[in-house]
Amino acid sequence: MSGPTTPVRKLGSDWHRVGLGLSVRFSVDGDAMGAEWRPRMPTPRECRRTLDAYRRARNLFVAELARNLNRTILVVELEKPKREAEQ
Repeated sequence: MSGPTTPVRKLGSDWHRVGLGLSVRFSVDGDAMGAEWRPRMPTPRECRRTLDAYRRARNLFVAELARNLNRTILVVELEKPKREAEQ
């Protein structure tokens, strides 16, 4: 049984540089969290190279969101299964 929910207003982060000329910013609107990339979304190879910086930026945003809501937030990452040739 859960307690009353706190409505989530629209919130957004600053731009975070993640390397390779890429930046990301996060937003939440209601129950949806999103990420916007500049100048474009990273390629799969770039994703691997910028993953640590992306996670740091995301974790900062989620921590700020949790403080604003006075709630605990759990982040779950799902990895795409590797193909046999990549293993």
